[in-house]
Parts: sequence; structure tokens; C-alpha cells
Amino acid sequence: QSKIHQKQKQEKEPAVKLDISVGDPIKVGDLTSAHIVYSVRTNTDSELLRSPQTVVSRRYRDFRWLYRQLQSTHPGRIIPPPPDKQAVGRFNDDFIEARRFALERMLVKISKSPVLQTDPDFIMFLQSERFSSEAREREKAAGATSTFTASEKDNDASLNASGGFLSSIGGAFSFSPKIVEPDEFFKDKKSYVEALDQQFKLFLKNLETIVIQRHDLSIVTEEFANIVATLADLEVSKSSTELFQEFSTTQLRIKELLDRLSLQDMLTLGSTLDEYQRVIGSIKTTFHQRDKILVQLAGSESELKKKQASFDKTFKYNRTHTEKIDALKLELDALEQKHNGIRSKFDDISSTIKDELATFEIEKIQDFRNSIEIFLESTIESQKEAVELWETFYDVNLSSVA
Repeated sequence: QSKIHQKQKQEKEPAVKLDISVGDPIKVGDLTSAHIVYSVRTNTDSELLRSPQTVVSRRYRDFRWLYRQLQSTHPGRIIPPPPDKQAVGRFNDDFIEARRFALERMLVKISKSPVLQTDPDFIMFLQSERFSSEAREREKAAGATSTFTASEKDNDASLNASGGFLSSIGGAFSFSPKIVEPDEFFKDKKSYVEALDQQFKLFLKNLETIVIQRHDLSIVTEEFANIVATLADLEVSKSSTELFQEFSTTQLRIKELLDRLSLQDMLTLGSTLDEYQRVIGSIKTTFHQRDKILVQLAGSESELKKKQASFDKTFKYNRTHTEKIDALKLELDALEQKHNGIRSKFDDISSTIKDELATFEIEKIQDFRNSIEIFLESTIESQKEAVELWETFYDVNLSSVA
């Protein structure tokens, strides 16, 4: 635990400062290929980028490419995720703004990671003028493929078809002993993450219920304001007409307050909940990556035991067959080297995930504290504005009567 805290202190401040913003969403393409292009602006004093100021155009799928590349090249790291795909309403103004905000959050969080901020794929993403061709070149050079992710449903089929994570596990289980989790920490954390995922979903569902009910109240308030306005049109008397008009106007302003508060809640607390549901997907990916290596480790250990038994038997009963013994010894040494390599990889990814989860807990507390503070402040300010509206209405129209 102290080692994790020590590493957190070392990585608290990123080595390079990058000021990144995503903006200027523009719809391009025809009916069948229409998509939104965003401008990604970066300001930095780092020599990693060719220029202190860069502006490039990127579309949604480019962000997903970056996400998969970072998952592939940094196993065990919790990669900040892009927003989920959506087929309906992609060109709605509110949706575009929400996606822009989420994409910006993704890049900003990557830029604050001392490890991820210097990744060649990330730097290329921020400054390349020929991104599509360079992305293909990098995939070919590295032989990179998408890492299995619980939330990446669109890639499951391709992973299975190409011998990816699921198929490799299936193959490994066919000749390996039953895999037992050797670390209680990961048993506990997997259960914790599943419970946290359900809590986030329930939290977001309840927030959406509040927003829906507030939206219904907004509609009713507007309808009531319109009915009151029709009473003013009757012009029974000048005083009653003015009173009904002011009352209707006040109701419409209350309606605007309700709409603004709902939008604010979804852009702050709602966005944070949505983001952390996707972060949970990234955490599960790190568990899957580790499980894959654990399967390889178990298979390697089983193979090593069989080879050791074969060597011991040959050495015991056929000592005169020196050539066979020497060949078996070479095979045994090679398997031991392979096993030690897998063991080292397993220890490394386990250590990385533990560090990442510690950082995740700190960031989670900070992000939700900030979001809830804004949520409460917005609610209080909205209530204050509503009180002021009614006080003004009373002072102007009813105080003299009272």
C-alpha cells in the first residue's frame, strides 16, 4: 500500500503540460457518410510536438482508434474512454455538445497521465495532418489489434474470428488446469467493481428520473402559463389583465429555470456518471488482460511440469542416452525461460493494475465531489432565482392589495 502511495506522489504532476480542447463540431459528408468533425487544439511548451500550438481535425472513430491503441500498448492501464456509439440522434445539438465534452475529457485525462501523455500514438493523434494513413501504418508496424473490452461489443465478433482474447482463453482452458485467482486483492476488486458499476447505473437512472419529472413539470408550467395568458386576453379590467400577464410571464420564467437546471444536471453530474460507467469498462478490460496472461501462465506451468517429469524419468531410467537427455534439458531450459517471462509479465500487469486502481479511487472522489458541489450549487441558485421571481411578482402586483 505504501509503495502505491509513493508512486502516486511521484506521478502526481505530469512531466509535460498539455492544454487540449475539442471544439468547432462541423457536419460533413453526404446522406450515407455524414459525420461530425471536431477541431482538436493543443498548446504546449513540450518538444514532443513539432509546434507549441497545433490544430487538427478528428472524427469520432479516430478517438476510438486512439483508445484501442493505448489499450493494446499499455496493458494494465485504465485508459480514459471515449463516449459510446449512438446511431439515433447523432446530429442533435445537445448530443453533439455532450459528445464534444466527453471527447475533450478523454484527451485531457490522457494528457495528465505521466505514462500516456508521451505515447507516440497520442502525440501522433494530436498533430498528424495525415492521420488515417499514419494510423494504418502504425497498426501494420506494431501488429496491433483491438484488445477485448466488456463495453466494446462491436469488436467481439472480430476478436473471436481472429483468434483474439476469448478464443485464446477457450484454447487455453482446453489443455490447462482450472484457473484459480492467486491474489485475494483481485477477487475483492472484481466484486467491488461489479457492485460499483451497478451503483453508477442506479444513480444515473435516478438522476434521469428527476430530470424527466422536472421536464414534465416544465411542460405543465408552460401550459398553465399559456392558460393564464388567455385569461389576460379577456380584458375584464386593466388591473386584472396586467396581473394575469405578469403571472403568466413569471410562470414562463420558472419554466426556463427548470429547463436550465435539467440541462446543467445532465452536463455535470450526469456526464460524470456516464463517464465513470465507461471507465468501469476500461477497468474490466485490465482484468481481462491480466486473466489472459494468467491463463498463459497456468498453461506454461502445466507444460513445464510435464517436461520436467519426462526429463526426470529419462534421466532415471535411461542415463546412457546422453543425447536425448541433453535435448530434453535444452527443451526444459527453454520452457523455464518462457515460463519466467510470462511470470514476469503477470507480476508487472498485476502491479500496474493495483497502482491504477489506487489512482482511480482518488480521481473518482475528486470528480464526484466537484460534480455534486456543482449539482447542489445549481439547485440552490435555481431555488433562489425562483424565490426572487415570486417576490418581485408579489411586490409589483400584490403588495398594495395586501
